[in-house]
Amino acid sequence: MSEDVGLIEAAIAAMVAAAIFPIAWIRRKLKQLGEALDFEDKSHN
Repeated sequence: MSEDVGLIEAAIAAMVAAAIFPIAWIRRKLKQLGEALDFEDKSHN
């Protein structure tokens, strides 16, 4: 039974990691995009 719990915990950890990493990557890309847009706006003015 304890082995099953370990597998379940590993599966949950994998799902959490799989959910968190893309979110962090997307947020970083959006931040970079926002900074790039801010830079373009400033260069036009």
